[in-house]
Amino acid sequence: MPFSTGISTKQPIGMTIFDEAHRLKNYSTNSCQAAIDIIEVTKHKPAMLLTATPCPNRLSDLGFLLYMLNPGDPRFAKYQNQPYDYAADPN
Repeated sequence: MPFSTGISTKQPIGMTIFDEAHRLKNYSTNSCQAAIDIIEVTKHKPAMLLTATPCPNRLSDLGFLLYMLNPGDPRFAKYQNQPYDYAADPN
């Protein structure tokens, strides 16, 4: 069953800002699922990602951040539902 944030607003959304965006790496977490739900609702609005991490650790992490900024771009769509199994990573 897909995660749902039940997003509803009384005011129009002009821009979406995600703080600590570098933490949105693991697709299976509630915060990542909530971010995806927000992106789907606001994908025609500007978005800003704030992070103190200069470069993500994996290419798929960067791909997901690019998807968040450009959810309609087919080049990044493959990163939307790409879970990463951190428990299986030996690094």
